[in-house]
Amino acid sequence: SIQRIWSGFFDQVRFQMDLIDIMTVQSLVRRRAGVAEMKRRVEAVITMQRASRHFLAKRQLTIRRDEEHQKKIKLKAAIICQRAVRCHLAILRERVHQQRVMNATLIQRKWRTHSAQR
Repeated sequence: SIQRIWSGFFDQVRFQMDLIDIMTVQSLVRRRAGVAEMKRRVEAVITMQRASRHFLAKRQLTIRRDEEHQKKIKLKAAIICQRAVRCHLAILRERVHQQRVMNATLIQRKWRTHSAQR
């Protein structure tokens, strides 16, 4: 009967030790799972940050390229306008010069006609 009591007590102690072992293993497994989940989330955050920085950098680069392209277009437009104005001014100068030559020729002809009539 002492053996039966001792055997029951020993079984109860062994059962409690088994429960403690099971809880310890469960705790370790949950801890590892928690650490793995934390690492996964940190990696996900890093990946999202990287992707957003990449997107913002590409957008900024596109904006800069568009701005540079607009500056080039404006510069080309200004050059074309300047060329047109210079061409128009040159044509006007040439017309004025031709008009002066024609006026000088007319004056000379009138003077020669007047001088010949005297």
